[in-house]
Amino acid sequence: MKKKIFFITSSIFIFVIILASSNFGNRLLFPVYEKLPDKIKLKLVETIFVYKNQEVLKQKLENKNKIIKKNKVYNQKKNDDIEKSIIKYNLNFDKENETKIKIEKNYYILKKFKSFQLAKSINAESKGSAYIEYNDGKLFLMSASGIVTFSSDIENDQIQFKYIKTNIDDFINFKEFNTTNDKNEYRFSIKDFLIFKDKIFVSFTNKVSEDCYNISIIYGKLRLDKIDFKKFFFPNECVLKKNIDNEFNAHQSGGRLAIFDNENILLSTGEFRHREKSQDAKSI
Repeated sequence: MKKKIFFITSSIFIFVIILASSNFGNRLLFPVYEKLPDKIKLKLVETIFVYKNQEVLKQKLENKNKIIKKNKVYNQKKNDDIEKSIIKYNLNFDKENETKIKIEKNYYILKKFKSFQLAKSINAESKGSAYIEYNDGKLFLMSASGIVTFSSDIENDQIQFKYIKTNIDDFINFKEFNTTNDKNEYRFSIKDFLIFKDKIFVSFTNKVSEDCYNISIIYGKLRLDKIDFKKFFFPNECVLKKNIDNEFNAHQSGGRLAIFDNENILLSTGEFRHREKSQDAKSI
C-alpha cells in the first residue's frame, strides 16, 4: 500500500514538474523532463500538453510555408531568367539520340533533341512547354510563355531557333500568366498557335476582368524580324474563379487551333471547370 501511495505521489510530483517546465519555460526543471523515456514524453505531448504542442506545430508549419513561398518566388524568377536567355542567345537544341522506327511498311529515323532553355511548364510532370508549326521549309516554335522562334536548318545534330521580336506582352502581361500554382504549373499560358495564309494566330488564356478569364486569339503577319499582334477574337464572356460550381482550372480552357478550310480556322473552347457553362448553348 505504501509503495502504491509513494508511486502515485511521485507521479504527481513529476507531472507538476513537467507541467511547470513545459508550459512556463522553467529551464531548471527541464532536465527532469528530458530524462523521461521518449514514449512517455510523446504521450504527454499528445495528451497533457496538446495545446502547447499545437502552438509548436503551427509555428513550424508557418515557417515551412514561408520557406516554400520564398523558394517558389526564387524558382519563378529563375525560370524567367532562363527563358529570357532565348532573347539574347536564341533557342538551342542538341541531339540526344536517334532511333529507327517502323510505321506500317515504312522505316523512319526518329531523332530526339533537348534544350534547357524552355523552363516554364504548364504541366507538373514536364520540364518545359512549347508548340511547333512547320511552314515554308521552316520550323516555328513558340514557348508557353509567348516567346516566338524559328529555324530553317533542322537537319543537323544541333538546331538553333532564332528569336523573333513581338508585342505579345501587350496582351498576356498579367500577374497570373507569370506565376505558378501549388504544383509549379503555369496554367495561364499560350494554348496553341497556327500559321495560316502567311499569318500567325495565337490562342491564350486572357484576363478579361478581375478574376475572370476566357480564351482569346491574337494574330499578325508572319515575319522573321518582328511580328505585330492585333486582336482577332476577344469575346466579352468570361469565367469567374468563384462560380456556382465552386471550381476553377485554367487547364480546362481549350485553345486548340486548326485549319477548317481555305477561309476558316477552328478554335476549341473550355469551361475552366465551370461545368454549367458547357451545358449552356448560348455560351461560347
